[in-house]
Amino acid sequence: MLMEALRAAPHKSPWAAWLTTDDGTAASETREFLESCFQTVPETKHAGIIKKKITPGDTAQIDATLHELVAYTGLWPF
Repeated sequence: MLMEALRAAPHKSPWAAWLTTDDGTAASETREFLESCFQTVPETKHAGIIKKKITPGDTAQIDATLHELVAYTGLWPF
């Protein structure tokens, strides 16, 4: 779900564009990791994240959202 929205987002940074298009191991493993981070967020929030932060986001907003997902996952048990 997250990667599909990211692929469709019109404003991606070079890093996010690489992430969505590269077939290499590094990009593939990063996509899997970010999808798993996304799954730690309550499912009721998924559509809102996509709708408010990925789809209309500019490059900085999209990158920040991906970083926030990683931070949320790391801090979630606390």
